[in-house]
Amino acid sequence: MPMAPSRPVSPSERRDWLRLARSENVGPITFRQLLTRFGTAAAALDALPSLAARGGMRCPIQVFPLAEAESELEQIAAIGAELLCLADDTYPRLLAEITDAPPVITVRGHQTLLRRPMIGIVGARNASALGCRFSTDLAAALGQEGLVIASGLARGIDAAAH
Repeated sequence: MPMAPSRPVSPSERRDWLRLARSENVGPITFRQLLTRFGTAAAALDALPSLAARGGMRCPIQVFPLAEAESELEQIAAIGAELLCLADDTYPRLLAEITDAPPVITVRGHQTLLRRPMIGIVGARNASALGCRFSTDLAAALGQEGLVIASGLARGIDAAAH
């Protein structure tokens, strides 16, 4: 399901995207479906409780609290990072093309690197020493060729790649 063309995202809209993305039972695909149906994350957040009730949930759905979203955004800013939304013009375009692209990502560092050729290196969290060494060597060689190494920063292979 394609997103609308990239554009600037306002601070309040960014907060609403974070809240929707962190709400119970809202994964990347559901997130996109809600935006398509309701137009904005704010409208989707308002509709979530009634949608969940109509869907048969016995307990009220846990919508990510406003205060927690604001706190998370403050913490992100405090470390010099930025929360990017899928609609942002700075969100990595190749990542945006996958069906279940994360609606929000946190980026710290040189965002210009997000426009360069990139390769993901992911693997076991409890990797062997040999596996970690191979990941480090592979990432170094790919980096020397101008590729940006991307991962989820988990321990093991991911950490070794960085």
